[in-house]
Amino acid sequence: MSSDAWDKAVKDHYGFDDVAGVEEAWLAQVRKDAKAQPLPKDAAGKGPAIKSVPPVIGRAVIDSEGRVVLRKPVSYYQPRTQYAKDTSGQGFVPVTNYELAITEQVTRYDLKDVAATDVNGKPVDPKTLAKRLRTETAVLIAAAGKEVDPYYLTVVREGTIILALPNGGQPMAIPGGPPLADPTPLPQTTPR
Repeated sequence: MSSDAWDKAVKDHYGFDDVAGVEEAWLAQVRKDAKAQPLPKDAAGKGPAIKSVPPVIGRAVIDSEGRVVLRKPVSYYQPRTQYAKDTSGQGFVPVTNYELAITEQVTRYDLKDVAATDVNGKPVDPKTLAKRLRTETAVLIAAAGKEVDPYYLTVVREGTIILALPNGGQPMAIPGGPPLADPTPLPQTTPR
């Protein structure tokens, strides 16, 4: 593949006349597979039905003001631009790649606003929750405030707490409280 002879390479290695033939065969197989095993539809008969999304793993503790402090990992792709010599060898051109970055988002919630259950779906009352969260504890966070599908709970230890957060878990600033944590951007590389 060191040259532009893609059609010849496809013919030599895969027996197709050209790249278009490979694409046509691949798309035909994808359509055949989709008809053989269609995804279940949602209640309105549209799109694939999704029972729930996986819960997020986080850490929770009760702070000195009696609020739930929740820490959860947040990943994003950070652009990193470096400079490479251009094809003439006389100048430089920017080349941007994206690197996976992970930070921790810290949010705080009033205890009364957090609904908690155990892995069997039994509610955990606020007083018991406060006792359980005296020290930092691993918790599951129900994504977007949805109930956690029991499928995901098959790998969870008995006694794990599941939190359903107000506003679907979207960070909310607390008046007079510290600002919400934002991802810290990586420094960009510049030419020398």
